[in-house]
Amino acid sequence: MTKVAPNGVTTLGALDEATATKNKRWLGARRGLFALHVGVVIWLTALSFALFNQVFVGGHFASRMFHGQRIDSSQQVWFLGYAAHLLTHPSQPFWSDLMYAGQGGFNLLSQTSVLAIGMVTAPVTWLLGPLATANVATLLAPVASGYAMFLCLRVLTRSVSGQLLGATIFAFLPATVGPAQGGHLMATVLIYPPLMVALLFDLVVTKNKTPKTIGLLIGLLTIVQFFIGTEVLAMTVAIALPTLLVAAFVRPKATALPFAALRQAAGTAFVVVGVCLAYPLWFALAGPQHVTGPAWAVVPYAHYGVSAIVHSLSTSFGGSTPGSGRNLNGAYLGWALLVVTGLSAILVRRVLAWSMFAMAVIAWLLSLGRAFGSTNLWANLLPMRQLSRLPLFDAMLPTRFVVFYGLALAVLVAMGIDAWNAHMATRLLDKTPTLRNLASAGLVAVFIAALVPIGLTYSALPAESVHEPWWFAHRSHLIPSSHTVLVYPTYSSLLFEAMEQFPFKTVGGYAIIPDANGQSSFTGKRQALDTFLLEAETLRGTLAAPTLKELRLIQAALGHRGVDNIVILTKSFNAGYVAATMVALTGSLPVTDHRVMVWSNLRQHSYPQVTSQTEAAVDACALSHRRSAAVAATCVNNLLEGKENQ
Repeated sequence: MTKVAPNGVTTLGALDEATATKNKRWLGARRGLFALHVGVVIWLTALSFALFNQVFVGGHFASRMFHGQRIDSSQQVWFLGYAAHLLTHPSQPFWSDLMYAGQGGFNLLSQTSVLAIGMVTAPVTWLLGPLATANVATLLAPVASGYAMFLCLRVLTRSVSGQLLGATIFAFLPATVGPAQGGHLMATVLIYPPLMVALLFDLVVTKNKTPKTIGLLIGLLTIVQFFIGTEVLAMTVAIALPTLLVAAFVRPKATALPFAALRQAAGTAFVVVGVCLAYPLWFALAGPQHVTGPAWAVVPYAHYGVSAIVHSLSTSFGGSTPGSGRNLNGAYLGWALLVVTGLSAILVRRVLAWSMFAMAVIAWLLSLGRAFGSTNLWANLLPMRQLSRLPLFDAMLPTRFVVFYGLALAVLVAMGIDAWNAHMATRLLDKTPTLRNLASAGLVAVFIAALVPIGLTYSALPAESVHEPWWFAHRSHLIPSSHTVLVYPTYSSLLFEAMEQFPFKTVGGYAIIPDANGQSSFTGKRQALDTFLLEAETLRGTLAAPTLKELRLIQAALGHRGVDNIVILTKSFNAGYVAATMVALTGSLPVTDHRVMVWSNLRQHSYPQVTSQTEAAVDACALSHRRSAAVAATCVNNLLEGKENQ
């Protein structure tokens, strides 16, 4: 109860009551803000689940995988499992010979190894396995990206509806969702670009934090992004610098750039990044098994044309179908969204809007690629043609720059809603609150309607159950962990090795290692053994039996790489082709255990001499029985022992 003294002065009790009321309002605002952030996360999670739900239904999500890009997805599962394995089995964190044993191992920082994501999600891996981790990470990647965009827009704009819509756009545009199905978390966890925009905006405009604090935050974010993926890190730098120059050019004449603050922030960030990333950066660029040039020579370094922005099925990767993951046209925005955003831009007259427009144009120019094979004058002017001569940029896929279309678009949409709200508030000042609220709701509805063409390109991504061979689950751990094992098929078995927490080292693998010229390959300095295994796993009707020279080279490679065991999954395509060859080269029949052939302790025995009779036996049995490993192995053994071929 308020108490007032006779002279009109408020008593101490009244002051306490006012303070309590103020604290109550503050707590209410805090609770409302917390509820808003929780609501945004729930909204983004619900949308992500609608897109990725197939991996969580029809079976336990720890044993299901999305269709398409099975090899890339298996590699991602391997890397996520390895990050958790590294925490419980400390070793050199940036190099391993669990793949490519006998070939020098591989450099994890030359890969899309997403070490930061793997370590953060390690508890899920320990409890449920790396396949469950991959599915959870795929589900949460758009949530993390969208929430980072929401935090960014909270700094840049005022309207909550615009912030939520912008966050949703950035989280679920084709450029950010497209890579998810194919096991490319490094391209779908996009927290770094929007948070960098927010920090730079605060540094130059709002100045809520000190320059040193912003520099520290930029440094820490850069370290985290380095261990998520250097590609997005390098792309952000390539986009940010020219965008800042545009902002400096179009700023109001009376506004001076805070050069002192920029120097302080840059200096702090440089010290933090330099101390923490000096060794990892050296290891990535010059350490053991590092590579130079394009990361994946087999990937078309194509570009999106202007038509791809407005035609949903226009893609340089081939025909697109709804929900096809990587084959979605990542550049697609649609006419409706472009028109609505363009009309809104008429009302937005801020430097930030011009900067975002410049970002979109710069991203498009960079996405045009490098066109090294062209002598055209315009090709020589492509910015990526010059940037590709720099470390990190030489391994970049130019098409991934379209992510920054989404970032710029999300900001412009949120700013557009702000501008329209301000415009309507002026025009409808004398109208009732109900009418003003209806006008605001109609505005948001127009923007949502403009997103419908993009939404129609999606469907729930299909998934399937993964059936781990019984031998991997129950027998693989009987092989000593120090042994080097040749597993066929090589690529698809990576998934099972990760699920069983890497029971042994393997010959070959699926990662980036240097070839004879130091450039990227996934076989290294290719030997006959690599060609033999690659062709067996990928070729069908054009497969040919190895020649006498090739057989001798394959046998020599088995010895040179220190192969202790050979494991063949007999249900695999061309398993008979590989089994027949291995019987001939080792001079022994395998032990068959639950549809898996195993040759053990090979380094304790000498290999037989490879002769023309060996070649003839392989030629007679390998192709004719390539789908039946048991028949092919017996066929070769009988011929080499002089028995009648049955």
